[in-house]
Amino acid sequence: MDNDKKQKFVQQLIDAVKADDINGLRALLDSAEEPISKYNYAYEALNTALRLGRYDIEDELMRRGARWTYESIQDVVDGGDESNSWNTKAVDVAIANGWDVHTEYEHVGNALVHVVSMNQCHIPMIAHLIAKGADPNEGRQTYSNPLEIACEIPDLQVAKFLIEHGATVKGTSALREASITGDVELVRLLLDKGADINEIPPENGRPSHWVTDERWGTPLHAAVYYDRVECVKFLLENGAAQDIRNPSGVTPLELAKKRGNDEILRLFK
Repeated sequence: MDNDKKQKFVQQLIDAVKADDINGLRALLDSAEEPISKYNYAYEALNTALRLGRYDIEDELMRRGARWTYESIQDVVDGGDESNSWNTKAVDVAIANGWDVHTEYEHVGNALVHVVSMNQCHIPMIAHLIAKGADPNEGRQTYSNPLEIACEIPDLQVAKFLIEHGATVKGTSALREASITGDVELVRLLLDKGADINEIPPENGRPSHWVTDERWGTPLHAAVYYDRVECVKFLLENGAAQDIRNPSGVTPLELAKKRGNDEILRLFK
């Protein structure tokens, strides 16, 4: 079948999904010249089913060979609300059809990483993914795990939930990311949960130009570089060291002098 015919066929599948016509969908699939996995963009039919909460159609498509893509979890989240229990059944159907909750997708990472990075505070979906085995400490594909991403946003509620469900604060860049944003309450939470106020995060495969940049280093380095005055004040009041050198050889005080923020410089003793 040529590409034009394949695209027309996929559009017919999508139309059947939108009409919630599972019998029509089955008839189309039965008439197909090739398995659905051979059709470019057939995932669009599956993702449409996910977004609309058509779980029987999702099941049918996956049993016939359709597979989740990096966009799928976003369609699940977009289609979720209180009336359909936040679309968590879509995850259950996918798992029943062989989908692995740990699957890494290109630049977006695994499903849990992607949901957190969407910055929509979808606690029910985050909770469901963790209940199904998602690791709150995994984030190799994106260099950042779910907690680190929550701190980048920053999202105090999601960060707190992840910590309560096994996310580790030590040995991560979570406190540094929170310091970049200047969110003092998030910084306080991480310190209360055991984060090291003077820790330089591990490289974890990050590109060398990231970790040799002068902004890389302790949480205090980060807060100073990004002119987070209240965060600098809080970190210093809670024992942040002024003389630790980052990989580029600069201390927080030296960085403050280079940045020239008088308000921050006055905080150093």
